[in-house]
Amino acid sequence: MRRPANLPLPANIRYRSSIRRALRDRGFDDFETFASVSKQQASMMRRHKGNDKCKWEAIGYCRQDDICRVPKRCQAACLIGNWAYRSEIIVAVHDKIKEVPREAFLVTVVLESWSFQLGRLADLKPATPHRWIQGRLQNLKGVRGIAYVDVSFNTMGANSVWQGHLHAVLTGATKEELKAALSVKANAAVPKPVMVKEIADGDLVHVLAYATKPLPEGRVAYVAENGRQAQRFINVPPKHLREHDLWRMGMLMPDRHQLIGMRIG
Repeated sequence: MRRPANLPLPANIRYRSSIRRALRDRGFDDFETFASVSKQQASMMRRHKGNDKCKWEAIGYCRQDDICRVPKRCQAACLIGNWAYRSEIIVAVHDKIKEVPREAFLVTVVLESWSFQLGRLADLKPATPHRWIQGRLQNLKGVRGIAYVDVSFNTMGANSVWQGHLHAVLTGATKEELKAALSVKANAAVPKPVMVKEIADGDLVHVLAYATKPLPEGRVAYVAENGRQAQRFINVPPKHLREHDLWRMGMLMPDRHQLIGMRIG
C-alpha cells in the first residue's frame, strides 16, 4: 500500500531526511545511512549483552523508528545519537570554514604519550590532546576549525596498543605556519608525529566526516618489500571493540571534539 502524497512524514523520518539533504547540498552523497548505523548499534548491543545492564539498556531504547532529538546530551557510545550529532557538526563546521577565503588543511598529530596498553584506554582523556593543540595554536590568530580525538588499534609483531591521535581540520593559517606551531620531534616509536595535508576543493565535507568517525580503525605495521615500513588495515577484534565502547560510554557526545576559533549553534 502506497503512502498518500498529502500525508506528512513522521518527525523522525523528516529529521533523518533533512540530515542527508544538508550533507548532499555540500557535496556529500554517501554519508552512512541511518539503517547502517542502526545495524552497528545492534552489533554493539550484542557485544555488551548481560554487561552493566541498566547502562546499556538505556542505549537500546534508540530504535529505527526513533532518534534522540538532543544528541549532545547522549553518551558518546550511542552510535545513533552520534550519527545525528556528528552530521550537524560536519555541516556547521563546513560552513564556518568556508567563510574564510583560505586553504584548509587536515592535521594529524600522534604523540607517544597518547599510546596505551590494551585494557588502559580509559586513561586517555580527550581533554589532554585538546589542551595540547589549543596551547600550540594560541599564537596563530585567525585560525579556525575543529579538533577531534581518535584512537586506532595498532599491532606491530606480537604487540598491540591503543594509539590516540588528534585529527584537526583547520583554516586561517599557511601550511608552514601550522607545521611550525605544531612541530614535534620524531622518534623511533612515532617517526611522523605531525602531518599537515592540503584539502582539495570539494573534499572538505568528506574530510570532516573521516576526521570525526566514532569507531576505531585497526592497523598492522609491517616491512614492505622495498624495506620501508608500511601498514594494512584490519577489523578491530570484538573484545577490544568492547573496550572502545566502554571508553565512549564514559563521555558525552561533545567530549571528543574541540572547536578552535569559532562557535556554532
